[in-house]
Amino acid sequence: MVEALASYAHDAWSRWMRYLFAASAESVDGHVTIHRVQAEVWKRQMNMPYAELYEAEKFWGRVEAEKIISIMEGIE
Repeated sequence: MVEALASYAHDAWSRWMRYLFAASAESVDGHVTIHRVQAEVWKRQMNMPYAELYEAEKFWGRVEAEKIISIMEGIE
C-alpha cells in the first residue's frame, strides 16, 4: 500500500506542478513568475483550514480523497 500511495502522491504533485507552470509566466531566461491573482488565491487557500474553504474550493480535495480511497480499496 505504501508504494501505491507514494505513486499517487507523486502523480498528484506532478499534476499540480503542470497546473502551476501552465498558470504562470515563463521569461526567456527561464524564470517563472506566478501571476499575482493566482498567488493571492493560493496563499489564502494554503493558510486556511479545509473546513473554511469555499464549497467550490473543496471540490478538488474531495476528488483527490476519492482517488486515495480507490487505491486503498484496491489493495488487500
